[in-house]
Amino acid sequence: MARLAVVLAFLALGTVDGVSPVQKVIQLIDDMAVKVKKDLEATSAEFEEFAKQCDDEATAKDYAIKGTKEEIEALTATADDADAKIASLEAKVEDTTARIGETEGELASAISLREKEHQDFIATEKEMLDTVESLNGATAEMKKSAGFVQMTSEARQGLNTVLASLGQIVNANFVTHEQRDKVRVFLQAQEDAEDSLTIKQQEGGSNAIIETLEEMTERAEGTLANTRKAEMEGSHAHAMLKQGIENEIKSMKEELSETTKAKQFNAESKAVAEKDLAVEKKTLAEDTQYLGDKKRGCQQGNPVRRGV
Repeated sequence: MARLAVVLAFLALGTVDGVSPVQKVIQLIDDMAVKVKKDLEATSAEFEEFAKQCDDEATAKDYAIKGTKEEIEALTATADDADAKIASLEAKVEDTTARIGETEGELASAISLREKEHQDFIATEKEMLDTVESLNGATAEMKKSAGFVQMTSEARQGLNTVLASLGQIVNANFVTHEQRDKVRVFLQAQEDAEDSLTIKQQEGGSNAIIETLEEMTERAEGTLANTRKAEMEGSHAHAMLKQGIENEIKSMKEELSETTKAKQFNAESKAVAEKDLAVEKKTLAEDTQYLGDKKRGCQQGNPVRRGV
């Protein structure tokens, strides 16, 4: 009805200014066609721009989502790798700690054994020194008394003291069977003597027992020297062993320290990766939601913008 009114109005005007109604109608239709064409062209351009904008945003968001997924994969791999390393390093820490404890126990045992060996040496050395001193005294006393058939009471008392010490020394490990037999025969002869002030000579005379005592003294001194040598060698061997064990413990403690640091580093790396992973997952969820809304909006001809 509106168009008919417009046409009638133009026909009425045409009769006034001399333009035929048909011409007016044709001119009106042409003007309307031009306007419609322009409107269509504008609408088409706007739609093409809108469609291009939709495609560009969708493509950009697809790339962003792809990049986020790749970053999530990388961060997940980093976190998993750090977690595996942490487990391995924890096992290594446990093993190294146990080995340190065992080695420290070995060191304590070695030190305790060396202390006992040293105390045994001190006791043995003292015993051997006393033995050598007693043998030297016995030899000197026998040499002094050898020229006398009868002795004074004082001299006999001194000899008895020497003989008593021989009775103990004769059972020492360094005394040979032959020496032990000679000394025992001599001691028995003195016990069997009818006169306490007389030295009863055994076969071979006084020189035989003196020679035996000198041989025993020489063996005792040799045993003392060997004991001291063994102590020196034992002390040196212990020092070397102690140093070796201490170096081993030091090395293991350094290893433990480095392992602990590596474990801490991987724990921090895992924490950072997990924190970044949570951010990336949140971003992925938001971008995926936005892309879906954007596509629906484009299909419906309504642009969708963040925050709208």
